[in-house]
Formats: sequence, C-alpha cells, structure tokens
Amino acid sequence: MPTAVKKCALRLDANIHMGTGHLMRSLTLADELTACGVECHFLSIALEEKLREILKSKGHTLHDIGDDTDVLEALEALEADWLIVDHYGLDATFETKCRQHAKHIFVIDDLANRHHDCDILLDQNPLKTPADYVPWVGPQCQLLLGADHALLRAEFRPLRQNGPYEWQKGLICFGGADPDNVLLRILTALEQDELNTKIAWTGIAGMTNPHWQALQDFCATSRLNVSLLKHSDQIGQLLSTHDFAIGATGGMLWERMCIGIPTLAIAIAENQRPGLDLLKHFDLAVTLEVDAISSPALTQSLERVRQNASTYRQRNQDMLDGMGASRTVRTMLERA
Repeated sequence: MPTAVKKCALRLDANIHMGTGHLMRSLTLADELTACGVECHFLSIALEEKLREILKSKGHTLHDIGDDTDVLEALEALEADWLIVDHYGLDATFETKCRQHAKHIFVIDDLANRHHDCDILLDQNPLKTPADYVPWVGPQCQLLLGADHALLRAEFRPLRQNGPYEWQKGLICFGGADPDNVLLRILTALEQDELNTKIAWTGIAGMTNPHWQALQDFCATSRLNVSLLKHSDQIGQLLSTHDFAIGATGGMLWERMCIGIPTLAIAIAENQRPGLDLLKHFDLAVTLEVDAISSPALTQSLERVRQNASTYRQRNQDMLDGMGASRTVRTMLERA
C-alpha cells in the first residue's frame, strides 16, 4: 500500500501495575504500519527489559522518556506524521502540546471519560456509540468504533476454530501482569473439584507477573494436570489448540473472540469492566466476579461454558473477523 506516511510515534506505558495491554494493542498497530513502510518509534517510561526486547525484535525503536517534556523533544526530532496515544493518564492537555510536533494525532481509548484533541479516536468496544464521545472530542475527530476496528495481530484469523467441540484442554491466562495473582486463586479453587483433575490445564503467567515462584510452588505439588508457562509468544496457537479458556477481559478478550474459544471471563481491573459489560450484553461468554471465585462457583460456571460452547463460538466469530488492524491502518494512511 503506497503511503506518504514515513514516521509514527507511539506514546504508552506498561508495567506490573497497569499491565501490558496498552503496549500489546499499540504494538499490533505498529506492526501493521511497519508492513506498510512506516517507521515506528515508541515513547515510554521505564519499560522492563522483556518488553524492550519485544519492541527490538519487531524492528521498532524505543525512546526512554521521563516526562512530557521529553516527549515533546523526541517528537520535535522525529517530525512524526502520526502520534498514537494509548494512555489513560493523558488527555487533550497533553495532545494539544504535541500538535506542533506531529501532523496528526490518533487516540486509542475505551473509557470515554476525558477530553481529547485528536484527528482519529479508536474504541473497539461495540457498545460504544458516537454519542459517548460527543462531549470529549471535537467535530473534526473521526471515530472508529466497534469490533471492526479491534486491534488483533494477523496470526489470529487463520486460527479460527470450526471443528468438533471437546472438553479436554483448558487454558488460563490473566494477561501480562496479574498483580493480584488471580491465576493462583483459580488453580487453587479448581483443585478442590475432582472433575478438574481429568482436564489438561495450561496456565500462562505473563511477562511481568510478579508471582512466578508461588505459581511454580503450587504446580509442583498440585494434583491438577497443569503446564505452567511464563509468557508465550504463541498465544494464538495455544488458544486454538485448547477447548475452552478462563481469562481476563483485557486485550486477550479480542483474541479469544476471534478464534472462537468458549470462555469463563473475569475482570481483574476496573478498566476491564467495559469488556465484561460487552460479554454480558451480547451473551458472548460466562462471566464471574473476582470476589466470587470459589470451587463451587467455578464448577457451575464452567458447566455453563460447556453447555453453550458452540453458541459462544459462533456469536464471537460473527462479531469479530480479525481484520481490524488493517482497516485502521488503511484509514490512517488515507487520512494522511
């Protein structure tokens, strides 16, 4: 795709406390832009080494920053065609300052709770409407709303499930951080039901999970048949080879939807509530609150997932086709 866009800067942060969701969805957009010949530069505060390695492996450039002044200096030097902002702590005040150093500004949001000064705003939640953003953006802002613009890596679409359904392998993952160790709470509760010992479980701790040792200690003595992984760069392949999942309602929500894996979904942070509301509204999964995690609750919830597995698969795949990143980049390049 020919483009006059040469450089794109991306402002986001990721760490144990906020998780890695902002980085991963922005990285998806950056990879798609790079495939179109755009040079991508990440502006982040104190990224952990593992996250830095991911950006490097993708061919992107990382600029270490300390504050907004550093961002402005970096943008002035880059002369970026686009600035992408994916950060709950930033709003129009920051974006307006960046106007003099970036030709266009693109915001990724899912809260609709603060003002933005941007040319394009993306919110991939199908429950959001233009009316939700009328108070927060100017009339010149182009809104990209809904699952047609969900930012998914290209690897997920070919892995969409369509074969016979079984109930032998379960995958559990709560994102890159999981600060409250919900994964261990789930495993501990599952172990109390004999039926769960007959399932082959895969637990993924995530890149910045601070509870790795405790998880290892549990799995070493557990009667569950569980394989514990500390991060995986093959999430799509893992999802496609499991029969169902237990997971959070952050970034992996869209990956599970695209593949069509039946899910028990649990919001582990306040910013994941919109994802939980989406699943409830369209009846796309069984949901459970963190405070309600117990062996009986898991048994009951997983039985509901099993009984409705085929319906959940079809509804999720009907809503999400996995082409959102390419659609979004096409819009950016046409706008430029």
